[in-house]
Amino acid sequence: MEWYQDSGLVFALVIENLILLAVSMGCFLLYAKRSKTRKTNEEYELLDMLNRYYSQSAHNVKKSYDQINMMKHDMRNFLLVTANLIEQNRFREAGSLLEEKLHQIDKIYKIVDTDNEYANAILNQKLSEARAADMEVHCAILTSFSGIGNQDLCSLLGNLLDNAIEANEGNGDKPWLEVLVEGEEDCLEIICRNSIYKSLKFGSGKRLLTTKNPAGHGYGGRIVQEIAEKYGGEVFYHAGEQELEVSVHLKRIEAEKL
Repeated sequence: MEWYQDSGLVFALVIENLILLAVSMGCFLLYAKRSKTRKTNEEYELLDMLNRYYSQSAHNVKKSYDQINMMKHDMRNFLLVTANLIEQNRFREAGSLLEEKLHQIDKIYKIVDTDNEYANAILNQKLSEARAADMEVHCAILTSFSGIGNQDLCSLLGNLLDNAIEANEGNGDKPWLEVLVEGEEDCLEIICRNSIYKSLKFGSGKRLLTTKNPAGHGYGGRIVQEIAEKYGGEVFYHAGEQELEVSVHLKRIEAEKL
């Protein structure tokens, strides 16, 4: 009788463990399904973002091509007029015409070409927006973007450049923007320098506050900070009277871990 009671207890424990195992397996399968769905959604969001940036980039390339064709058509007449002014010793007028033409040439959209198609798309789009806002733009990519996730790269570059452009809205005093990307085998540094029009404020953790909407103050800065922390890096701000520099230091991650 005692053996029967003990065996019944063992049986109950076995059933209980089987139930717990079944529940655990169910939770694991549900988690795996949700993770797969979340990953799929993130991939769709990334592809949609890329498609939008590429569409805009294609528009910008066509716009540049049309500008170049118009300039080629106009260049012959321009050179004839300039040569005529020089022959008449009207050097100041000739110089003014040349300066105007150089300014037009400089405004033609320049294509950024890196080893990462996502970076190409967002850099071309944002730098085009900066040039459309009459900002003088310089961009130098001296290393690859390997070791940085595509979605993180898009968010990082997008927020940095959005802040730089927004900081110069209404700035009529020769606004400018510089982007420098450099690094070594195990690290990457993205430096964004720009002129500033209005006084800047820094929130907790030295996060830059530039957003017009008070409820969204520092949102872009928080994203940049979170991405830097994800890659074991840091964000450094240096603000002068008329310029701001944001330097983002990242550690590259092995491709299989991205």
